[in-house]
Amino acid sequence: LAVEIFPPRVNDLAITWVDWNPSAPDKEMGLWRDVCVTTTGPVALHDPQVLTRVDLPSLDKARLTVSADLQNPGLHPVKATFKGKIEGIEFQQTVDLGAQETRRVTFTPDQFPQLIIKQPRLWWPAPVGPQNRYDLNLQVNVNRTPSDQELIRFGIREMSSELTGKGYRMFRVNGRPILIRGGGWAPDLFLRPSAEREIQEIRYVKDMHLNTIRFEGKTESNRFLDLCDQEGIMVIAGWCCCDYWEHCERWSDNDYS
Repeated sequence: LAVEIFPPRVNDLAITWVDWNPSAPDKEMGLWRDVCVTTTGPVALHDPQVLTRVDLPSLDKARLTVSADLQNPGLHPVKATFKGKIEGIEFQQTVDLGAQETRRVTFTPDQFPQLIIKQPRLWWPAPVGPQNRYDLNLQVNVNRTPSDQELIRFGIREMSSELTGKGYRMFRVNGRPILIRGGGWAPDLFLRPSAEREIQEIRYVKDMHLNTIRFEGKTESNRFLDLCDQEGIMVIAGWCCCDYWEHCERWSDNDYS
């Protein structure tokens, strides 16, 4: 596998620092996150997600919606069994995938009442309350043989916001007003990820009594986002201002693509 690399030009949607850091001399060229080659059976499982809705103000029930992409890269149709487990709760459905088809498959609480959780252990931002999380095991089988699987951890919470009478936006978590205390976040200047450094820096965030960090066009890895979830730190993901990202009126069709 050969990778050809070009430096970004002025009007490229690249990673830039503007006034957050000096620009790296190499203009952030090259591969800067892990490149993985994975194998699966006839059907692959991608991008699992859990959406949570908590009954307010009682907080005595939560409704979970579980979804993931199932992909059949083969040249023939496949019948798969997609199933999930959250602690003692199990659910499954049969999915027919056409040749080379990728489909978003969803479990809703209306179809699967077991996804209505009574007395849920809620996730709260630091330091309001504990960061309770649940394990979700997802697996897709073909002919009763495991084809692919994934484990994710998630918190049950209800996030909402509203405008106050003075025109300010108030955020609520599980119905409780939360003051957003955040700051801008920049990763390592040369995009060298380090799990040890990330843990230390999130500790600094909590020691400063912040509960939120904001990305400036530099979205972090899934590992980093999971660390924030674990430590009760909320995230605002923003585009990079003051450069070509901000000037969408000048974008070409290729830029939008």
